Amino acid sequence: MTPIPTSSLAGFTPLRDEQYINGLKSGDPTVTHSFFYDLCRYPLTDILNSLMGRTLDYDDVVNELYLYLSTDNWRKLDTFSAFNGCRLSSWVSVVAWRYFMQARPRLLHQASADMTDLEPQTSSPDIDIEISIDVENTFAAMPNKRYVSLLRLMLIEGYDSVETAKRLETTVDNIYNLKRRAIQQFIAIYRDSTK
Repeated sequence: MTPIPTSSLAGFTPLRDEQYINGLKSGDPTVTHSFFYDLCRYPLTDILNSLMGRTLDYDDVVNELYLYLSTDNWRKLDTFSAFNGCRLSSWVSVVAWRYFMQARPRLLHQASADMTDLEPQTSSPDIDIEISIDVENTFAAMPNKRYVSLLRLMLIEGYDSVETAKRLETTVDNIYNLKRRAIQQFIAIYRDSTK
């Protein structure tokens, strides 16, 4: 199993959003590595731990997101608009959470199944609508509405942990704890609703 990167990010200085986008589109290996292993490390690690239950390797999660974002010459990156000052790191966190929430059943099945028995699955607008309805129904069933607010801010509206902490009037450190518990509650309620 490929471990989660443990190198320190203390000296990491992110590139400008345009540099990441141009580097990814041009196939620059240094920018690509920095994007997935530095800039996206926290959200991908959170997805790996919280959503995937550490059943996948970090490299598997990176590979999945790379394939998703790079489809049609990185067309997905063209949808990033920095609306309301949103940073690429916040945007990609939201995109990654949405993608992996949808891909979770397939990925977990692949992690435990013989790969030769699987058929490729494609997304459709109907599936996206179905996922949105499932998410909203799960939010409505969650007893802790603060968790719902946090998940809406971070995963749907695209706010990062600092912005979310300000809106919820708490510390950034507490946001990480709240987010972990919010995701656990979301998954438990979603599982109960699909039984």
